[in-house]
Amino acid sequence: MKLNLKLILGLLTSTILVFCGLNGKNIQKVQAQQEDISFVCAFSYDKQNNKKIPTTFIWTPDKKIPLIVWETDFFAGSGYDPKTRCEAVSPRFQKAYYNGTINLMTNGTINNQPVICTAQSRDGGANTANGKCHTLLITMRPQDDTLAFIKHLEDVFDGRQSGPMRHNSGNGQRQIFIEIDIDRFIRNARGE
Repeated sequence: MKLNLKLILGLLTSTILVFCGLNGKNIQKVQAQQEDISFVCAFSYDKQNNKKIPTTFIWTPDKKIPLIVWETDFFAGSGYDPKTRCEAVSPRFQKAYYNGTINLMTNGTINNQPVICTAQSRDGGANTANGKCHTLLITMRPQDDTLAFIKHLEDVFDGRQSGPMRHNSGNGQRQIFIEIDIDRFIRNARGE
């Protein structure tokens, strides 16, 4: 009887997984798609100023999409010149992509500094030490307008702005959330 019950439960579970589309092939396909997307720091070329600039790119198998061009030297005194910031921030975007929170970004404050981060939900989901922030993306300068920055980032992701945003930005601290479809952005964005 125990064997029959195990067999029935096994068949029932397999049927449910196949019916819901959660078979091994689909799980592997989703994992492969995630592994094909990388947020990396590399140099882009600024034709206007004739120089290379550290840039956070989204790399896919068929294109690289510039996301943020790092120009400000504000944090250089703390050891974070534009290249170092690019190298620190790019893996944070990767982490948010992997943990599934990149589709909901918000502005907030961590350690009395303005930040751009991801959230699990608009109400903050699980309370964290950082309030509504789940994954820190970018620490901003005190004079930066996080509201304007996140709206600009939303314009980039929604395709209303061509090309990457430049981190070289004023002061508004009202918290907002933006929802993005990162997969649609990657599909539709022009790459280099």
